[in-house]
Amino acid sequence: RPVSAILARAYEAGKTAWTTGDPTRVPLANNVLMDRDANRRRADIAALKVKVGTCGMSEPITPVSAMEGLFSWTCARGSVEGRVQLAPTAAFALQVLSFREGRPPQP
Repeated sequence: RPVSAILARAYEAGKTAWTTGDPTRVPLANNVLMDRDANRRRADIAALKVKVGTCGMSEPITPVSAMEGLFSWTCARGSVEGRVQLAPTAAFALQVLSFREGRPPQP
């Protein structure tokens, strides 16, 4: 499945949120910060960055649909798995922006 231009833009927004450590630096749908406020999201990103170290972020996004994708970044001390999903609105906004520690490789 090809990566749509809007999904590529969403992935870049995800990278910006990770790099800056601040998800409010990218357009978020109204409900995103109701689920987990900005301060908690910043703290989650900061804690994960401490745990995994620097991430290259060069891996491609894997489309789930034209509006949603999954990614996995190799980092200095582990990996990060993430998801971006666009809101079904006319304006560009992320409805889902998530990062979590990746699973260790299976032997």
